Amino acid sequence: MGTPSPILDLFLRVSTDHGIGTDPATRAEELLAACDFSTRDRIIVGAISAFLDGGVADTPVEEIARRAGVGKGSVFYTFGSRDRLVEVVLMTLVDVVSARVAEVRAAARGWEALEAVVRSSVELVVHNPRIAHTVFAELTRSDRKWRAALDHARGQLFRPVEEILDEVAAGGAAAGDGGGAGGSTGRGARSAV
Repeated sequence: MGTPSPILDLFLRVSTDHGIGTDPATRAEELLAACDFSTRDRIIVGAISAFLDGGVADTPVEEIARRAGVGKGSVFYTFGSRDRLVEVVLMTLVDVVSARVAEVRAAARGWEALEAVVRSSVELVVHNPRIAHTVFAELTRSDRKWRAALDHARGQLFRPVEEILDEVAAGGAAAGDGGGAGGSTGRGARSAV
């Protein structure tokens, strides 16, 4: 995942407990007003806000720039293209999910880890449905110019679950769980996901 940016740290904080029940586009605008972001991070937050309201494909650069409080030229200067900005925004949102998964994954192994990862992911979706919708809508598209970034994002999201299932397969069932759903262990457990 690399070095977390201030924007990632901030979105992690608001996606857990500070922003529950608040519209994420509104949260993004409040963050811009309350924090001293770099131009790059202002554009990312502005793009998140705009994409959540207007969709990724239909949001013009002018709207992103307006929400970020920068000129349209700053968006292109900073990211080179709208497509590159979309890639960065999607990966920022995927990084939020990945960071939460890594946090809960570090505290558990085997079936307990799988349960913790699923719970954490569901909590993020429940508390941030518009973000989840936007990310997963893009992840399921194959006609986007930013397809390579989407392929990377899919891998980043699914890799922890695959690793846990491999761990369960290698170590057998966790003590006291009867081998998981249907008594299955090993690769059969992975194919059920």
